[in-house]
Amino acid sequence: MIDLTKPLWKDTAFVILMILVVLSLVHIYLNGIKFGIDFVGGTRIPMTLERPADSATMDQMLSIIKKRVSSFGLVQVNVYARGDNEIIVELPSSDEETIKRTEELLSQPGNFKGIIDGKIAVTDEDIYPGTIHYLSATQLRMPVGGWGVGFTVTSEGAKKFSEAALDKGNKPVYLFLDRPDDSYMFVYMSQLTNGTNVSEEDVLTMVNDALRLEGDDIKLYLLDNFDSYKDTLKPRDDHTKAIVPDNIPDDIVSVLEDKGFKVKTVPSDQMTPDYSISPSYSAVSRWDVIGLISAPKLSPDIAQGTVSYNYEITGAETGATDQEKARNAVNEAKKIASVLQGGALPIPVNVESKTSISAPLGSEFLKMSIIGGVVAVIIVAIFISLRYKKIVIILPVLFESACELIILIAVIGSFTIDLGAFAGIIAAVGTSVDDQIVITDELLKKDTHEKSVKLKRAFSIVTMTRTIAIVAMLPLLFSGITEIIGFATSTMIGALLGVLISRRAFAAIIGRLI
Repeated sequence: MIDLTKPLWKDTAFVILMILVVLSLVHIYLNGIKFGIDFVGGTRIPMTLERPADSATMDQMLSIIKKRVSSFGLVQVNVYARGDNEIIVELPSSDEETIKRTEELLSQPGNFKGIIDGKIAVTDEDIYPGTIHYLSATQLRMPVGGWGVGFTVTSEGAKKFSEAALDKGNKPVYLFLDRPDDSYMFVYMSQLTNGTNVSEEDVLTMVNDALRLEGDDIKLYLLDNFDSYKDTLKPRDDHTKAIVPDNIPDDIVSVLEDKGFKVKTVPSDQMTPDYSISPSYSAVSRWDVIGLISAPKLSPDIAQGTVSYNYEITGAETGATDQEKARNAVNEAKKIASVLQGGALPIPVNVESKTSISAPLGSEFLKMSIIGGVVAVIIVAIFISLRYKKIVIILPVLFESACELIILIAVIGSFTIDLGAFAGIIAAVGTSVDDQIVITDELLKKDTHEKSVKLKRAFSIVTMTRTIAIVAMLPLLFSGITEIIGFATSTMIGALLGVLISRRAFAAIIGRLI
């Protein structure tokens, strides 16, 4: 409990509060404050659905997208439907790298497949969403740097993987995120062999193995000899896709379209796979064009029929510098984990051209919010002055409120301050004053109890009320409603800060002055 016999500058709570205030001011000075769309505008990313959705399906898609962006770490992102075939995502950022990562995150349907020897061993439906997490560098069991995502599968999923892996030791486990179905691939041989010292025959063997799936192989055709087979080409059905690089002649595209293919053009660099080649193991390890994210070698121990529930997806890091590699590894793991946690979209989407969101009322919103905060402090000062009429009480109340305001702005501002968060900050400062009044009134009571007893009684009241406030905010925090999460977060952080530090620091000050 608070010891009023030692000097104030030796009181632990007071010292911690002062350190937090200084650190908060330095943080604000160096990094500024991140404001939400309400204040500074941002970027709007529209997504069109491949087919109209009913209300239940649309609600499901909105929920999945919200889970993805929140688990990825994006804050204050607005997600809403427009009609039955469009979803709008708005984020308070104009940073090109952030926008690019967000577009990649949104564009993926989220269908995960693990394939062994042409048979499905595990899918996203076999994974417990709550167990999905990305692995830090220290958790990865890799000889070189990389990224990783861990998860736990259901008992049915574990059994299915065990059956698919039986006697397949040392074979690759091809892990796909959004593997294209009902597709043919048209590619130049030079794109398949680029950067490898392996013969064309071995390259084709590895590539075709990665394209295998019982009942839905991705057929491979070389564009080098297109004329020799173009007359015999025939799609499987009306939905068969032809995946082609963007550097092929227009006349080839016309032939494919005339044959009835749905032509999908992709950047040429995505047509070149990465390979893992060693004396004991050779396989395609990554291939963006077909959604292949990793191809680890199946352990012979697992291939003996062992049933396992915990699995990892791992991959090599990419980038020109160590810093870029580390950043890309974290982003890759977070993206895959976020997509898996959100679940698969019931309807595929196409991400359209982004637009900037201006904030014509942003400065007005910010000004009114600041005015609201100032007015709240003034009202508090007037109320405290009328109640106590003692400067030795008024100044500590205002001092503690100002300290808490600075700390909350620094903490919440490190993420995003929107209107809801700002309202929560003001509410937290208001409850801070309420707690200070409780502490002060207890100390001013004219009875025979010692100050320590009075403070203990006051803190029992403060702790109970703030605990109730935190519990009351939990449903709002996990509601998934972006507009109120900021309010709940600010309120809870304010309550925790008050109970653990600032109220104790105030008691240390006021206990010595009364």
